[in-house]
Amino acid sequence: MTKFFSDYYIGYNGINVYKASFCCVEFENVNTTHIPPITTSHTPSTTTIRDCKKKPCPNANWTQSTVDPCICYLLINGPNYWDSYLCYQFQPSSKLTSIDSVFENSELVGLARNQTPACAKLFIGLESVPGPNGSRIHIWNNGDPSTYRNWEKGYPVNITNDINTHDCVVLNQADGKWTNEDCETQRCVICEYVKP
Repeated sequence: MTKFFSDYYIGYNGINVYKASFCCVEFENVNTTHIPPITTSHTPSTTTIRDCKKKPCPNANWTQSTVDPCICYLLINGPNYWDSYLCYQFQPSSKLTSIDSVFENSELVGLARNQTPACAKLFIGLESVPGPNGSRIHIWNNGDPSTYRNWEKGYPVNITNDINTHDCVVLNQADGKWTNEDCETQRCVICEYVKP
């Protein structure tokens, strides 16, 4: 039996509001031996998603992503400063999370509501750095090239006039939107570990 369904979501990329459609087909009794490997931007080049499903997360405190099984998340409930090496103390090679899609963003909002309900805002791995001509640009601290953004209307804002001071981005648990703020603010944190 084959089922077909489709839906759409409304997004904002920092410049334009857009409507994106997606669709899925669900098949029963499919022979998967001839399906080519699927990879994502997080997936190590020698690993497939099917390989990732077989590997466990580092320990019981980490949660495997349902969107990308190559990723495990750790939500740290407690006040922390934004620090690109903060997650390393919980698992070597882990970093503050990057978010590649509306699906990952939604998954993280759900995890935050379930695992850290007292945390209204959680640091993610997006930070500002000096850009061309005195501007500021936001990049992922783990080197992820993702251009997905989910800014709250009116954000990002200029936190300081000092071009050498960077600001950090938080995921707002209430609506999943992102805002930027001073990195010296203490917040809960979302760490990400990519399975090798």
